[in-house]
Amino acid sequence: MMNCKRLTWAAPGLLSAPLVLCAGLALAGEVSDGIDGISVEAIRTELYNVPPSVRSRMSREQMSLYVENLLLDRRLAKAAAEAGIPQRPEVRARIEKATRDVIIRSYIDDELAKYAANLPDLKGLARERYTLNPTAYMKPEAIRVSHILFAVDYKEAGKSDEDAKAQAMAVLKQLRGGADFAELAKQYSDDKSSKRDGGELKWAERGKFVPPFEEAAFAMKPGEISDPVRTRFGYHIIRLDERRAPEQQTFEEVEDKIVADLRRDLLNERRDFMIKQFRAKRAVELDNETWLDLQKP
Repeated sequence: MMNCKRLTWAAPGLLSAPLVLCAGLALAGEVSDGIDGISVEAIRTELYNVPPSVRSRMSREQMSLYVENLLLDRRLAKAAAEAGIPQRPEVRARIEKATRDVIIRSYIDDELAKYAANLPDLKGLARERYTLNPTAYMKPEAIRVSHILFAVDYKEAGKSDEDAKAQAMAVLKQLRGGADFAELAKQYSDDKSSKRDGGELKWAERGKFVPPFEEAAFAMKPGEISDPVRTRFGYHIIRLDERRAPEQQTFEEVEDKIVADLRRDLLNERRDFMIKQFRAKRAVELDNETWLDLQKP
């Protein structure tokens, strides 16, 4: 007598369908959702579509849901086939294009894997790159700031530009009078992600903030509090908490990154070289009649 184990998984937006795992011989195992069944080996084949790192972390419930959706997909595909969808020229063209893309990607990935396996040790080249241009591996200037945002909301009911600016000026007056910045941020800031931390933001280099905010913040001295700064989000009162000067990183600190960059560059060059071998020497030139004909639906 075959021993079957029932697994039930309810997914949002889907009917709760019990999956039944029938355990006989491993190769003869079958999973069913009560309508259709699928062999364990067929599921294994489908799982090639899931990255191994994701597959290895899937819980039993997640794997059950995957199979449930797979069975649903198969029924939908069968219905589409019976309706003649795969025979439509535009659908057939997309299928053929998708097939070509998968085959080409697999071919290129295989060839690059062979190439990568024969790459020499890149540490010497990495040190040479570092020595030739050490300033490229400077840790850039960074700042840590706190802010209070008074949002200007155009699309929903909320503060107008004038109201937001007036509130910012009123809070700034309290700060100039010695009020606690963190407490006022918790009370007034419209930045939900930072207000619970008293408006404190993480260390940031140039390019991480919107331009008006960045320009004001990087021009300040530690402990200084800005006048209201207008950005697309509204008005900000900024306090510069700390500044970190540019710092030269040692080779040991950046060695792994340089090696990874070199490896990526070499693989990209190899990919370009491979593709170039298959590119024709002569460009395609369409005559006017053919061009106009191909434009037609």
